[in-house]
Amino acid sequence: MSINSMNLEKIIDIGPTAILVIDLQNAYCSKKGSMARLGHDTSMNEEIVSRISNFLDKARKLTTLVIFTKMIEDPKYMADNAKMKAAMAKDTVAVSSPGTFDFEYAEIKPNETDKEITKKSYDVFSNPDLEKMLDENGIKNLIITGVNGDVCVDTTIRSAYTKGYNVIVPEDLIGTIKEKIYRQESAIELWKQFFAYVVDSETIVDTLKKKMV
Repeated sequence: MSINSMNLEKIIDIGPTAILVIDLQNAYCSKKGSMARLGHDTSMNEEIVSRISNFLDKARKLTTLVIFTKMIEDPKYMADNAKMKAAMAKDTVAVSSPGTFDFEYAEIKPNETDKEITKKSYDVFSNPDLEKMLDENGIKNLIITGVNGDVCVDTTIRSAYTKGYNVIVPEDLIGTIKEKIYRQESAIELWKQFFAYVVDSETIVDTLKKKMV
């Protein structure tokens, strides 16, 4: 559902809040990255990186925890079911492999207090370290940002909701490759109706500031 700042205050009252920053890597967010080299338009994701960086500068001190994720998207690291699926797809290639330019962050870095998680699947919760971090910090609310909105972000939002977290999505801090925006728009409609509270990032910052007063 779409919400205003008054309703967001009620949600944030429930408990500690964490920010999840999904897959801001060169593979997906750089004009020199693998997705761009494969012919995809990554301009939306490139713009998202600086917006998320600015958001974190404002929101980091107002929340309990910030967690960055990196995706390993390479058939040789996949689970068996994913390998089988990839083998049936045409021209499956390694998009993001450890030790490569594509795997590294795209013009953004976690700071010394942020946490990092690596995953081999679309859902960040596929790495049990995420839930452990959230539980250790008593997290009740998750602000989810990053890319790609129609794949990893969407999958993680649904898992977070199913696991009982209140999911808050800043719509202006979610991106995907340009030719797949229609899929992200469809996902956002479903988030609003079923899985998350969708709002703009400035409303989130303003609400967090009020809670600190």
